[in-house]
Amino acid sequence: MSKNRIMRKYILLVGKLLFIVLLTAQSRQDMQDVERHLDELLQNRDFYHKKREDAIKKLKAEAQRNFSDRKRYFEKNYELFQVYKKFQSDSALNYITKCKNIASELSDSIRTIVDLDLVGVYSTIGRYIESRDLLYTIARHNLPSGLLAKYFDTYSSFYSHYGQSNNNASFYQKSEAYRDSLLTVLDRSSSAYRLSYATKVLFQGDRTLAKKLFTTLLEENETDLEKKAIVTYFLGLIYRQEKDIDLQKYYYTLSACADIELANKDNASLQDLP
Repeated sequence: MSKNRIMRKYILLVGKLLFIVLLTAQSRQDMQDVERHLDELLQNRDFYHKKREDAIKKLKAEAQRNFSDRKRYFEKNYELFQVYKKFQSDSALNYITKCKNIASELSDSIRTIVDLDLVGVYSTIGRYIESRDLLYTIARHNLPSGLLAKYFDTYSSFYSHYGQSNNNASFYQKSEAYRDSLLTVLDRSSSAYRLSYATKVLFQGDRTLAKKLFTTLLEENETDLEKKAIVTYFLGLIYRQEKDIDLQKYYYTLSACADIELANKDNASLQDLP
């Protein structure tokens, strides 16, 4: 072997080693940056809670001003439900129940939307029997096409929660079957479709493709805290399954940061940090 070929191989090897060292150093710096950001957010957690509470206070005042306009009154109370959904489960239940009472004066579609939301709240807080019984009263063949996605998504979430409560594989299978139905009615270019599809791929066990899909979604939704919290949680879950502690911690930390800024009380990422 000539000296030139040996030298070229040596230079390539040194270059690869240098690249690995630099990449490792950058990864370590990125981890330190997100950990520092999380510490700052935890120290200022009350600020984000107050910000959420101020928004709630404003919405309550707007609802009261529109009491005589039942449609507007419903809309403001429904906004309050959505704000409370990941902030305080009890308050979310109170407001969606209130919306159900107001919706009795409104259209069939609005009443169905509220019932599906109430199903979701019930299953989230562990009231599975009430959730199931209400869900069974909603006839799919009576639904307009615009509500099918919400219907299938609610069924999928219900069986997922129910499965987690008793570790019953048949409920997980039903959840995935309804996710498949959901994918048939969603716009393939929508973020909702792509997030549902990436989740399906992950639960089918194809972590390589799921990682690629979630990474693309993260790049496209960097400033959308709601989506970022979800996508980075799934990326953390993938690396947890792969036993890559550093990347698991990195993505769970990103997810926890987003949850704190959103004042979400259900911060699974923070609890799952290694």
